Amino acid sequence: MQQSQMLSWGNPPTGTYNAPIYLGLRRSVFGPSELRVDVRDNANGADYTQALLAGDFDMGHIGTPPLFAVLAETDEIAIVGQGV
Repeated sequence: MQQSQMLSWGNPPTGTYNAPIYLGLRRSVFGPSELRVDVRDNANGADYTQALLAGDFDMGHIGTPPLFAVLAETDEIAIVGQGV
C-alpha cells in the first residue's frame, strides 16, 4: 500500500470561483486515490498573501493584489496559468 500524499491548495475568499475545486475533489479528478488535497478558503486577500509568504500552500488560485504583494517579497512563487 502506498503512503498517501498531501497537497495543500489555497483559494481566495469563499465564492463561486472556488466551486470547480470542490467539484473536482468530489469527482476525484486531481489524481490517484493516494493523493489527498487539503483545500483552504482564505478570509480575504491579506490573509491569503500572508499564507503564501508563510509557505502554507503548494498550489492554488489567487487574484492579482495578493499575487503582486507576494511577488514583491519573494521569487518562490511560480505562475502556471493566467485566466482572462
